[in-house]
Amino acid sequence: VEEAGEYAYAQIPDTLTLSGAEDGEKRLSFMWVDGAGNRSPQTETSISIDRVIPAFASVNLIEPEGRRRMLMTLDGVDTTVLFMQTEDSVVCTLSGFDPTPSSDLVSVEVITCDETGNELVTNTYAYSALLELSPTANVAYRSYKLTVIDAAGNRSQTIETTMVKGDLSAPTGSLALNGTSTQNNTLFTFDLSVDDADESPL
Repeated sequence: VEEAGEYAYAQIPDTLTLSGAEDGEKRLSFMWVDGAGNRSPQTETSISIDRVIPAFASVNLIEPEGRRRMLMTLDGVDTTVLFMQTEDSVVCTLSGFDPTPSSDLVSVEVITCDETGNELVTNTYAYSALLELSPTANVAYRSYKLTVIDAAGNRSQTIETTMVKGDLSAPTGSLALNGTSTQNNTLFTFDLSVDDADESPL
């Protein structure tokens, strides 16, 4: 077995290791020789070596119309939270590329985390610039860690999304009107009480 004349084996190896080979396209030529010196026809194949990690520029959650990002204190840390209705899909846009032309971005690893950063579940999806992280928003606080992977298995740096919280129900409130009337003016006072069962800020 030869690659640029540098690799030869006295016996057929179980595995072929091209240690120290530079990145790029490599052509491999195979020829088998028996004990009598008879040589088989030459067989050729090629491989591409890629050890360059993909570049992952950004990940942005798509904010449905009417939803809001608000600053909350979670586990003692000020955190920006995107509040969504529970039927909203959690979808993001990705900006990534692979510096090595021979490799393509093939998959995205998505780790779902809770509000304290504990990793709950890992999923792998085919790479897409528009990716659905969850079919519906979860009532609990969730964030997502994304890593882009290319065809050679190189992994990008991990980027974490904004925290997301689904809201299951509308706020409820009561209003009591108190009025007093005098000869020259009328004064009204209101007793207003509002509550949100899912703890979304009003």
